[in-house]
Amino acid sequence: MGYHLYYFYDDDEQLMQSLSNFFMEGLRRREHCMWIPRRGVTVNQAIGMLKQHISEIEDFLLTDQMFIAEFEQWYLTEDDRFDKFAMLEKWKKRYEEIMARGYMMMRIAGDGSSMVEDYWAEIAEYEELVNERIAETNMIAVCLYQGKQLKPTQIHSVLSNHLCSLSANSEV
Repeated sequence: MGYHLYYFYDDDEQLMQSLSNFFMEGLRRREHCMWIPRRGVTVNQAIGMLKQHISEIEDFLLTDQMFIAEFEQWYLTEDDRFDKFAMLEKWKKRYEEIMARGYMMMRIAGDGSSMVEDYWAEIAEYEELVNERIAETNMIAVCLYQGKQLKPTQIHSVLSNHLCSLSANSEV
C-alpha cells in the first residue's frame, strides 16, 4: 500500500532534519530512497546537506540504495516545462525498475517549491493523479514545499491531495 504525504518547511535545516529521518528509516529497512531537491540545489550540494545528518550517505549512493536526481533532469521535459503525464510515466517506469531489483518499498521526496509560481495548476492536477494511483504501489512519496511560498488556496489543494504530513520526528 502506497502513501502520498506532504511536508511544508521553512528553511533547509528544518527540511534536512525531517528528510534525514525519513530516508534513514528507509535505508535501515533496506528500501530504495530517492530525493529530487528543488531547482538550484545540485546533486553534490544535496549530498553535502544529507551528509551532515547521515554520515554514511555516500555508501548508500554507491550501492544505489539512495539516488539523488537533478531537479531539471527529473521534473522538466527537454523543452523546460512540467508535463504531468510524462512525470507519471517516468515514476511508473522508475518504480518498476526498483521493484525488479528486489526492493520491497520505494521512498521518494520531491521538492516542487520552485515550480509553484509557473506550474501551479499542473502541479495540483498532478498531485491529484498521484493520490489516485499511489495506493496500488509500495511507495511512500513526500511532496516538499517551502510553506511561505504558498497561497492559502494552494495550501488547501496540497492538504486535500495528500494523506497526511511528514513531521520532523516521524518514523514512517
